[in-house]
Amino acid sequence: MLLTRDERIHYIISKFVAESYLDASESFQSLVSLAQGAMLSTLLEGGSGEEVPKIDNLNIALDTKIVLDLLGLQGVEGNIAARDVLKMIHANGIQCFVFQKTLEEIDGILVYVEGVLRGKAIPRKLDGVIGYAFERSLQPSDLVIFRGSVEEKLNEMSVVVRDNPDYNYVYNLDEDKLRNSVRDYLEYENPRAFDRDILCLSAIHRMRKGRGGSEMEKSRYLFVTTNEKLVLGCSQFSKSEGYRYPLAVSFDYLAMRLWLRAPLASKDVPKDLLVAAAYAGLKPKPKIWDQMAVSMGGSNEFVECFCWGAVAEGGSGAVVEFVGDGVEVGLVAGDGGSFGQ
Repeated sequence: MLLTRDERIHYIISKFVAESYLDASESFQSLVSLAQGAMLSTLLEGGSGEEVPKIDNLNIALDTKIVLDLLGLQGVEGNIAARDVLKMIHANGIQCFVFQKTLEEIDGILVYVEGVLRGKAIPRKLDGVIGYAFERSLQPSDLVIFRGSVEEKLNEMSVVVRDNPDYNYVYNLDEDKLRNSVRDYLEYENPRAFDRDILCLSAIHRMRKGRGGSEMEKSRYLFVTTNEKLVLGCSQFSKSEGYRYPLAVSFDYLAMRLWLRAPLASKDVPKDLLVAAAYAGLKPKPKIWDQMAVSMGGSNEFVECFCWGAVAEGGSGAVVEFVGDGVEVGLVAGDGGSFGQ
């Protein structure tokens, strides 16, 4: 199955980083130093060597995938990186929250995965929480128990849940224009996810109440997401509307800005972000799942074979491989383990 040139390069780099990490080689230490240098170079952004601005009453709303990583539902590497960044967030006195709608989305994901484990649904792809559930050999009861403890687990991490503020005629934004700006950069597979993102960004706008500095540290309220294209679309909207600072930033950008404030106190952050990005880069994109499904005669047949034993045989796991211009991408069905480890 053919991959684009950029996809092949991305996979090769990710595989090299992951293998260097597992081997604890000097090459990996060099890569970490390179990542640190890239982050430090941002001090010269705009041609200025000024100090990083003081954080002034900053509140950040976390997107769904970040929360799933904090909860340990998408793999160990992502969990370590997310918790590292959360420590920096709290160390800098930043208030961290999730919108109630984000919590509802997470609950919906867990309900869906529970249904898949019960055989009531066939997933189109095996990534994220579904991939983690199969990798760890989770039972439906594990998901039921976990669903009841999500908010408690977030509270233990000092991440609170907030409702979206009410609409009012003074601080509303043009949500249709925001939608069009985001559509310039990406198309959502799930319309409801698109609606939730727009509602979260609109809520951030109302929370600012027309006030917010020209720098991240003084923007008062921010939506933080792993969706880089959403950030680009939001930035386009913000510029056209004359915002002093956009409504959203990427998770990696937030991590970089916070790390720059105290590199020695958060020395593992570049390493952990690098490892998390490498492992994420080894996972096939949705279109590749689709191609694999078609090659096996339909998505249901593919997923049933992969999940229920035709492919994932043996206690140590099996590998499904496909090749594009000499690049092999492996999907491993592991032998499982306990929930949350």
